[in-house]
Amino acid sequence: GPAAMHYSMKRALMGMGPSGFPFETYIGEIFKAKGYTTAVGQMLRGKCATHEVDVLAKKGDEVRGIEMKFHNNLAMKSDLKVVLYVHARIQDLQKSGAITTGLLLTNTKFTSDAISYAECAGVPLISWGYPEKGNLNDLIRETKTYPITGLTTLTKSEKDRLLNNKVVLCNTLLTDTSSLQNVGLRGSQVQKVITESEMLCSPGGEFDLHYSE
Repeated sequence: GPAAMHYSMKRALMGMGPSGFPFETYIGEIFKAKGYTTAVGQMLRGKCATHEVDVLAKKGDEVRGIEMKFHNNLAMKSDLKVVLYVHARIQDLQKSGAITTGLLLTNTKFTSDAISYAECAGVPLISWGYPEKGNLNDLIRETKTYPITGLTTLTKSEKDRLLNNKVVLCNTLLTDTSSLQNVGLRGSQVQKVITESEMLCSPGGEFDLHYSE
């Protein structure tokens, strides 16, 4: 049912750990699907310091610096401290003109203190369920950028090898089967993964059916 699918998508995102790099690549893909040009892990000069920005997303005059907090545990929340330091970085980068706007994104939740500070100070936040419209759940639904980590036909080590090769989306597997061969899958194994990707990730697939309920 919906809850199970919801939960499995959350778990699929957790499967991008333990490092945050695949998650950064994945968020980059979501913003690409929304019409942005994106780059991961960029060093940008602020007014007072140089900062590494997880994802830089550009569209028209908008240059968005996206900072990410990836947690390997669903119970972990991003707290006020994180929002304070990200706010300072956003302001420093805005002062130098390196970015026009910032964003702090997490795959789990923010504490209520973090949210009330961010709402007061004007720091854009996105978590699995926040804000009410345009949260991570909504973005995945709207862009249909389903992660390969949700597939059951791949082993953990096969998923990790794909993630290391920057392959994060089910759709990539459907348009480019060589990525599966590159990590050592052959013949019927490839076919199984493709079949599951089609069932799960294509328009009208299981994720879609759940999301339209």
